[in-house]
Amino acid sequence: MKKIITYLKQKEILCYLIIFAVAIIVSLPLLKISLLGTGDTKLHLLRVLGLKNSIENSNFPYIIAPFYCNNFGYATNLFYPQLTTYLPYVLRLFTTSYESAMELFAFITIFLSGIFMYNFTKEICKNKIISLISSIIYITFPYRFECIYERFAIGEFTALVFLPILFQGLYNLINENSAKHYLIVIGTVDLLLCHTITTVYAAIFCFIYILFNAKKFFKKDILKVCFIDLIFIIMITALFTIPLLEHKLSAEYTIFDENRMRGTGVDVFDYSATFKQLLTDSGSDKTVSFIIGFPILFYVLLGIFAYKNIDEQNKKWYGIFGILSIVSLFMVTKLFPWLIMPKILTMIQFSWRMLVFFNLFVSPICAINIYTILEKTNKKTIKAIYIIICVILLTSFTGLRFNEYIKEKTETGPKYAKYEEKIIEKPTISHMNINREYLPLKSDYDYMSSREDIVYVINGSCEILNEQKQALEMKFDFENAENTKLE
Repeated sequence: MKKIITYLKQKEILCYLIIFAVAIIVSLPLLKISLLGTGDTKLHLLRVLGLKNSIENSNFPYIIAPFYCNNFGYATNLFYPQLTTYLPYVLRLFTTSYESAMELFAFITIFLSGIFMYNFTKEICKNKIISLISSIIYITFPYRFECIYERFAIGEFTALVFLPILFQGLYNLINENSAKHYLIVIGTVDLLLCHTITTVYAAIFCFIYILFNAKKFFKKDILKVCFIDLIFIIMITALFTIPLLEHKLSAEYTIFDENRMRGTGVDVFDYSATFKQLLTDSGSDKTVSFIIGFPILFYVLLGIFAYKNIDEQNKKWYGIFGILSIVSLFMVTKLFPWLIMPKILTMIQFSWRMLVFFNLFVSPICAINIYTILEKTNKKTIKAIYIIICVILLTSFTGLRFNEYIKEKTETGPKYAKYEEKIIEKPTISHMNINREYLPLKSDYDYMSSREDIVYVINGSCEILNEQKQALEMKFDFENAENTKLE
């Protein structure tokens, strides 16, 4: 065992290979289940296919799927960040379908999130073994399985790739290694371009982390670097944020209506967890599991015995991450006062999304607990038993979750046969077959159902003549216009 640990410390490439192997194991259900049987896969597939149609038939930037909703158009990439659309679109070059491209994309996010968590943990604890353990826990956390195999929440599980990068950059900046402050830009830009809600909460947790390190942070040189980073972030993300703000200010869309989007405090409270739901799915009537898993609970409780033996250089960040873990888990539950929270917080819609941050902060804590006790154990037999217990706990729990997903999602697979081909062949998909969140607020069911593919006079008077429309090109004449507004 000592030789293995020594070898791992020397050979970082082996750590990366282990992370790659674990990522393959975590991705195994992708070979068996039907992604289209998960919660949001159809929407995200439609986003990618809408991008395809937009590139082939529309003008840059490609933010509107031009043919959806019976040629009315649908803003698939105007309100949902575009990174998670463009990358699967490009990966289609290496696969047989866009659905399989999304499966490949999911695997890549699992692997890269493991690599970046490894780099982040190594930065703060200076130990490759702890970093490897932290990475494995990070990519096998139960909520990741929910994000991929239950919901296919592509923005959330992609955000797991970039959160460690952001906090690694912030850690370096605060600890006066400003040479790596570019990581803040990379992490923030990519977060903003994959999931807006996660970005908002990442900013809040970054602020809390800064408060814990206020003496180090509020210095002229550091603030200057932060200002420069902010300028770069604004410039790089402008292609997404400017059209988004333009439409936010100039029109009413469903996505901005808190009642339609279930973004009130009452809605978030209703979909938050009881304490029991953090431990078991039994009796739960929610579509998403809040369970954190007994392996994580076991690894956390090891801290009772490990804390006094943790290196002094690690105790400060260990304590901060412990507090952030508690806060993020508290926000998952009904104990958190969601009913009185401001709109900027209740836009989260579902409190289970806070498990993303619990995963981020608790993984290094669990890793250092496991490693510290292992280091303080003298007898080889006890060490071996301890390692076996940790591994069995993790693998058995993971296997049970996989069995549930495979059993549930393979049963619904056949009814989605050739779904992708049908959309490509006839992209004028009805508004009834899409989520309608990115439509104008006033385009309700009755309006979209009765609307014809013609020019409408919505104000004043006007006579429309010689009207012709072919794909995205429309031609018409008009006469006797008076105070006229046309749609």
